[in-house]
Amino acid sequence: LRNDLSPLTWEVRTALEWVRDHVLTGAPGSISCADRKTYFLFLDGACSEPSSSDECSGVSIGAVLADGHGKLLHYFGHVVDPAIVKTWGRADQIQHVFEAEVLPYSVCLWVWRRILEHACVFVFIDNEAAKACWIAGFAQSLTARRVIHNGTVREAAIDLHPFFSRVPTHSNLADDPSRGRFNELERLGARRTN
Repeated sequence: LRNDLSPLTWEVRTALEWVRDHVLTGAPGSISCADRKTYFLFLDGACSEPSSSDECSGVSIGAVLADGHGKLLHYFGHVVDPAIVKTWGRADQIQHVFEAEVLPYSVCLWVWRRILEHACVFVFIDNEAAKACWIAGFAQSLTARRVIHNGTVREAAIDLHPFFSRVPTHSNLADDPSRGRFNELERLGARRTN
């Protein structure tokens, strides 16, 4: 880009440069009628008051992956490092539930990338705003925007075809692991991913 485009913000300039670089060097898209494996992915983020007596307190995320027949395969539940959470917003911001709801999908695309490669996945999120942001590929929150960018780059790299849908919280299989509860998933045969 030319240097005389100073009215553009750093963020717009960076985004335009990324599009330029990836459109010119990226592989062409293709449409295929080939069968793809299908998976079901349940996601959740949680925020609670940090407590020394509860190891799963603070900001936490969880996810559950099932195959196309509904058999539970894998899950994770993880507390996000408080030092990382502090970088997610203003210094006085204490609630980060939106960012916590956006984060698990991007994490899944890294930890389960070999399983999800060249697949279709139904993604169930119990937060309407997080679901809408993944569909749009954009968020107002800078942290969420970075997570979404990372996730969409990963989607393209593994050739994943997602479909996002809302799931009520009481039906969300990822609600338990996002709160450090794993017994039921273990009983149902899911394996924990650390």
